[in-house]
Amino acid sequence: SHIRSYLQIQQFRYQDILEYEIDIPKEMHEYQMLKLTLQPLVENSIYHGIRVKEGRKGTVVIRARAAGDDLLVQGQDDGEGMTDEAIRELSRTIGTFERTRGYGIHNVHKRLELLFGKGYGLKFYAGEKCGLTAEIRIPKKGGNDV
Repeated sequence: SHIRSYLQIQQFRYQDILEYEIDIPKEMHEYQMLKLTLQPLVENSIYHGIRVKEGRKGTVVIRARAAGDDLLVQGQDDGEGMTDEAIRELSRTIGTFERTRGYGIHNVHKRLELLFGKGYGLKFYAGEKCGLTAEIRIPKKGGNDV
């Protein structure tokens, strides 16, 4: 509900360029997500992907699905995207803090990794046509059953 409210506010603010979709199956509603996990990812999609599309409308899509004992939550956008090299660099350095980069995604990744262990956290992929996909992997049960 937090990310839905955030997207509604941003859509009101950027009504000429932003659309969004939340596709989370009803059976996934029983699981909880750590607070402020999705918001920095969606914020990056809007500010670094969609706003720079030079007036063309962009879409942010939030999806969730089960994968064995884990949950995968994806934030996708059809914005400007990143080069394959930039995505590899981001993925390689996500676990280490660098002053030249913002705090948001680093903090999200580290919180998930510290709570759930190595193998959990963020991964990034190029979008199918354009844009970027950020994927969150967390266990269905773990930490404090969050």
